Amino acid sequence: MWFERYPQCASASLRQRLTNRKGAQGAWFELLLHETLLRLGCDVRVTDTDNTDKTPDFLAGHVDQNCYIEATTVNPVNNPSTKDRNLEDALAKIKTLDSSDFQLRLIVEGRISRTLSKNELEDKFGKLLVGHDPDEVRMGIREFGDESAPYAEIRGKNWCLRGELQPISNEQRVEIRFRELLIGPMGSYSGDASREVREGVSKKAKKYDQLDAPLIVAVNVLDVRFDREAECAALFGQELVRDFPNHAEIPDQLVRKPDGVFIQGGHKPRHTRLAGVIFFEGFVPRNPRGSVCLYVNPFGYNTALPRPLYALPHAKGVDGRLNRVEGVDVGILLDAESPFNNSGQP
Repeated sequence: MWFERYPQCASASLRQRLTNRKGAQGAWFELLLHETLLRLGCDVRVTDTDNTDKTPDFLAGHVDQNCYIEATTVNPVNNPSTKDRNLEDALAKIKTLDSSDFQLRLIVEGRISRTLSKNELEDKFGKLLVGHDPDEVRMGIREFGDESAPYAEIRGKNWCLRGELQPISNEQRVEIRFRELLIGPMGSYSGDASREVREGVSKKAKKYDQLDAPLIVAVNVLDVRFDREAECAALFGQELVRDFPNHAEIPDQLVRKPDGVFIQGGHKPRHTRLAGVIFFEGFVPRNPRGSVCLYVNPFGYNTALPRPLYALPHAKGVDGRLNRVEGVDVGILLDAESPFNNSGQP
C-alpha cells in the first residue's frame, strides 16, 4: 500500500493532512508522487518531514545522481477569483446524494449562470449513481479508458456541469472519514488556462536559493483546459500570431510571447536554477490515472537528473526544437494497488 511505504518520519503529518479537507488534495498528490518515484526505481527521501516548507518535499536519487522535487497542486476552483455561488450551491446539493459503489468526478465548463434546483441535480446525478453496475463500469474504464465512464450533464447556453462515474473498489467501500461523494471538481473557466500554472510553478521555482542538487517542480493540474499546448504556453510563453500588414507576401507566423516559466521578456532565460517541471494532469483520488510529462529546462544550469526520471514521457529542447519521447504510462504503473490499506484508511 502506498501509505505503508511512505517514510514513517513524515507519515503522521501526511495522515493529518489527508483527513483535513483543506490539505487533502496536496497531501494526496505528495503520496502519489512518492509512490511514482519509488516505482520508477528512485531512492526517495522525504526532506520536508514536518510540512514546514523550509525545504523541497523530496530528494530522489539513483546511483550518484540526485534531485529535489517540490510538489504543488493547481486547481482554479480553489482560486477565489474563479469561484461562483451557483457552482458552490450545486456542489453542496450534490454532496447530499450518496452511493456505496461510485464517486462522481465533476467537470465544470464555463460559469454556471443560474441556480440549479435539488430536484434537477437529483434527476441527473442521483439517477446516474444508482443506474449502473460498478463491476461493468470498472471493466469498461480499464479496457477503454476514462472516456467510457457513464456520465450525466446539465447544460446552459455557455456552460456545462458534467458528472462522470468513478467506481469504488471493494476494499474502499468501507466508509472512511475523509471519503466524499465528489472527486474534483475540475474547472474550465474562460481565460488563460496556463496562467495559474505558470504562477504556481514560478512561485515554487524561486523559493529555494541554495540547493546541493537540481530542483524539479511536480505539479498536479486539475483543469480540463490544460493540455500539451497549455503546458508549452506555461513554460515557453503564450502562442501568438504575428502578421505583416505592410508586406502581404510574408505569411503570418506563430510566435511565443516571452512570458513563460523558462523564458521572460527580452527572450532571456528565467529560473535557471530550475532543472525541469513534471506535469501530472487529471490525477485525483480513487482514480490515479492521467497524463504525465517531464519538461527539462533548456536553460537550466544543472539538469543532471536521476536516470529513472527519463522513463517518464519527457520533452527536451534539441537544436531549437522540442523533442518528445514517449515513456511509461504512470496510470498503469500505479494501477496494481490501492493507495490505502484494506480498510480504506491510510
